[in-house]
Amino acid sequence: MADETSTVAKWLVDTLNGDATLLGLIGSNNVHEFIASQGATYPLVVFFPMGGHDVNGVGATRIMTAMPYVVKAVE
Repeated sequence: MADETSTVAKWLVDTLNGDATLLGLIGSNNVHEFIASQGATYPLVVFFPMGGHDVNGVGATRIMTAMPYVVKAVE
């Protein structure tokens, strides 16, 4: 599941940074994974995973991975 976690994190960063409305509110380079960088300016967005699990089919065949994330806007 580690590969999926980094893939989801990259997708979230790309998606959030690609939202013109959001960037108009928080400015550029203000999307952070886990914790905000030291010296980060507010407002900003922080996201982190809340666990997750694999859904297996017959045998060891993985059908999907459920990966809920928390995305917080901090003012």
